[in-house]
Amino acid sequence: MLSESHCLRHHHLRKRLLLDVCARMLRLAVFTLLAMGWLASAHAAEKDWPALDPACKPQLRGTWAARELQDQVRPAEGWEEITLPDRWKQRWPEWHGVTWYRVDWELPCGRQHLALFISGIRQAGVVYWGDELLWRDRNLEPPYSRGGNLPRVWPVSTRDGPGMRSVWIRVMGQAEPTPGLGEVLLDDAMALTQEHARRTFRQRTVYLITSSLSLAIGLTAVTLWLWRRSERMYLWFGLMHLCWSAYLAHVLRTEPWPWLRSENHGTQLILFFMLYGNCFSLFSQRFLGRDHPRLNVFAWTVTGVLFLLNAVVPYEAGDQFTLLGFRWSGFLFSVSVLYAIYTALRTRKPEHLWLAACWTVMLIVSVHDIFVAARVWQNHETWSSITGPVTTVFLAGLMGWKIAGYMRRIDGFNTELHANVTQARAELAQVLEQQKAQAVENAKLQERAQIAHDLHDGLGGNLVRSMALVAHAPDLSQDRVMSMFKVLRDDLRQVIDSGSSATTPVPETPRQWLAPLRHRLTMILDELGIQAQWRIDEDWKTAPTAIQCLAMARFVEEAFSNIIKHSRARHVRVVSIQPSDISWQVVVEDDGVGFDVATATAARLGIGMQSMRARLARTNGSLEIQSRPGRTVLNAHMVLAPGN
Repeated sequence: MLSESHCLRHHHLRKRLLLDVCARMLRLAVFTLLAMGWLASAHAAEKDWPALDPACKPQLRGTWAARELQDQVRPAEGWEEITLPDRWKQRWPEWHGVTWYRVDWELPCGRQHLALFISGIRQAGVVYWGDELLWRDRNLEPPYSRGGNLPRVWPVSTRDGPGMRSVWIRVMGQAEPTPGLGEVLLDDAMALTQEHARRTFRQRTVYLITSSLSLAIGLTAVTLWLWRRSERMYLWFGLMHLCWSAYLAHVLRTEPWPWLRSENHGTQLILFFMLYGNCFSLFSQRFLGRDHPRLNVFAWTVTGVLFLLNAVVPYEAGDQFTLLGFRWSGFLFSVSVLYAIYTALRTRKPEHLWLAACWTVMLIVSVHDIFVAARVWQNHETWSSITGPVTTVFLAGLMGWKIAGYMRRIDGFNTELHANVTQARAELAQVLEQQKAQAVENAKLQERAQIAHDLHDGLGGNLVRSMALVAHAPDLSQDRVMSMFKVLRDDLRQVIDSGSSATTPVPETPRQWLAPLRHRLTMILDELGIQAQWRIDEDWKTAPTAIQCLAMARFVEEAFSNIIKHSRARHVRVVSIQPSDISWQVVVEDDGVGFDVATATAARLGIGMQSMRARLARTNGSLEIQSRPGRTVLNAHMVLAPGN
């Protein structure tokens, strides 16, 4: 029963843990979807402010770029006309310094509520409205601030009336693979504020939600794996989401970490992206019930080599290795998706088909976003910004479905275990009943042998003595003959009572156990003029077995038989108590002549005393004897089993 309760408690604890994990995933998914819906509705409900009068709309007159040859001084020459957004490495592949941009606008009208919008600066920059400092990044020295994925908007002054205005932008991009400047817009302040909110939502807020959701799901999955180490699928699922969360955190951060140099940013970024690709591949294999150790070792080896190349090669010459790392991770991702589709079509299992459908959507979105990323500055057009949270929630639901399957198997196992344990208990009870019946039968056989012994030693001895007395004294009086018959009758009654008590059930109280024997002994003691004192507990603390009751009754009978035959006692005291829940003690004390215990034991005299010891020993009991002239104490102690 202890084993069964331990197993059931263990499985119930695991079931509660899995239910708690599923509930947390569900709450997180619902919260994320509600948050996305609220943000989307908030943006959709924004008021569409009227645009400027077309006649007063600022007109772009030209955009130029030049390399900074003197520190923090606008170049006087070397300006080249460009088109925004711009990546200067396409034009100056070997340039790793600071670049200035000049954007000229003509304002047809006077005072207006205008704003300047820049979709991103890679890496850090300073913005001037004419000669007026409009804004600057916090870190203009290595490690630089990062603003490539951060749209910004500022109100600008038009108090000088109509005319030409120049926007000067100083960009630091030495450790950036694609340094440059994004879109620059000058328009109505309200319209650009709405545009800034829309792009911030698409370029940052949604990715922040995805990163937070991936972090929570990843930690939950890894924690679940710690509880069940054999399920490696949860480990790779959790690490996949943690790597994706770390990758997005690097993409979204705008300020550097003190211990990370600007040129290490790309190395960290490609590391997490490649780790994501490998974990994605391993999770797909585990979920589909497949494993390819050699291919996995090869994939991790290639990933390690590419990471070392990105870490060792200087950033001025390492762009090709960064691009190779992204391509390698994309290759792993694509192969894993195609393999999942192939496996799902073969197995036709619902969970495999759902995973293949999810991977297919992710592949389509990834291909689209790769073409968007090729244009560098069009991050607000990516599909992953919208599908990312939904896909993450879908994967969490799929893992919840998997966990639910485990729970159903656990429930089935618990039901089967309960049925098997019930059957085993029934079989064990049957065996115990058979053993108990056999023990009772053995006790009956032993009691029959004891009865034969009692008939021989007790009744037989008295018959022999009576016959000898009659033979030597034929003129016995009637009273003497009647006394002899009474003794023979009492011996025979004792033997009969002893034999019939073998099948007696366990009495409800100690007093009921001793009452028949006490009644018969009292009659004999009264005839012999022996005074008896009885001290019996009212209730059992722990009830003995029928065999133990029988053994203890035989002990009392044998003790009184010896008292009557040999002790010449005038007073007898009987005590039956239970000192504890697992012990039973019966003491018989008399004031007779006593005997030498050591001599009787060494000489193996006293068949009755030996019978008492043997009978008690068979029922987990023991006998202590103390005797001297005037006081003999027989102390029978028996150990009881709890739950009898």
